Amino acid sequence: MSKVYAVVRTIGEISLDDCIGALKVHNIPYEIVEGLSLQNAVKKILRIGYEKQEEYDWIMVVDADIIVTASKEEIEKHCEKMSENKDLFVFTGWLLGTKIGYRDGMHFYRTKYCDEIFNKIKYLDFSFHKGREESEICNYVVNNTKYKFEVSDKKLCFGVHLRYVNEKI
Repeated sequence: MSKVYAVVRTIGEISLDDCIGALKVHNIPYEIVEGLSLQNAVKKILRIGYEKQEEYDWIMVVDADIIVTASKEEIEKHCEKMSENKDLFVFTGWLLGTKIGYRDGMHFYRTKYCDEIFNKIKYLDFSFHKGREESEICNYVVNNTKYKFEVSDKKLCFGVHLRYVNEKI
């Protein structure tokens, strides 16, 4: 079974404690990346993935306005299934409350490719599209390496994205 390590990304959301509480309930190990631009947060997360590759197969990136509802077993089982694609570097997690379900708030990075990807992007600037830097990095990886990006299907809902809960979907 694939092992997953969570990184919570925050820029001061009031829901941070709830996000962390959900990870604790599910016994998912985690650390926090705080106060960085999206681009720099992704680069830091890739470094964490490299450092964790001996112990974990996937880094689950969770924005602080996400409440994870899937169990650790469900998440790891899904990651194991996604691992069947040997060229898969990153995939998104399906979330309730998100306008389009899968683009915002949760990405999974395969740890064994994190160092290689970091070295390809470390000096590149993706800030030309504010708020979409992570998507731009994923697109760059797909267009400039053999690695793939996939959208997770709706068979497993990973959690709830609080940012959109009160908006009309």
